[in-house]
Amino acid sequence: MKNIALVLALSVGSLVAQATSLRYEWPTPNGLAINNACYTETTFKSLAPVEYCSQTEVVAEKICYMTDSSEICSAYKGQPVRANEYVKEKTQCAKYVSNYMEVSRHVTVDKCVKYSEVRSEVDNLVCAEMGTSTTFAPTDYNVAVYQQYSGESAEQLLGHKHFSIPACQ
Repeated sequence: MKNIALVLALSVGSLVAQATSLRYEWPTPNGLAINNACYTETTFKSLAPVEYCSQTEVVAEKICYMTDSSEICSAYKGQPVRANEYVKEKTQCAKYVSNYMEVSRHVTVDKCVKYSEVRSEVDNLVCAEMGTSTTFAPTDYNVAVYQQYSGESAEQLLGHKHFSIPACQ
């Protein structure tokens, strides 16, 4: 009996010893995470300053062209670009700024605007044409919560948590 208790205690202890982290997948309507926002009638405002890149710089350039099966690139040194070539730039942030943000609650979303007469194998409608529409972002969300054990790369979906953006004071 003592051996069973010891095995159980060691098993539970090893599970607890595995460090886990939770990650919340916060929606970001118009670039502002909802866990750092309050709302007005027409906008979302950040509760704390948001760091963002205000200036980028080119750190590398390549001249490229496409073959039938791949993209071929080499260092770009200012040479003339031929008709079938293009220059690819690699950029990085040169200057970060931290400011309060205010963004519109109007968001543009992609959605199906026309459905096909043909149904899929599982009897779902098939989208024949995509379009965009502008809608008003809500203040209530279901946020996905993921768990990751230390030493593992895969995350596991634990479920969803309801979150309401508070009204601005």
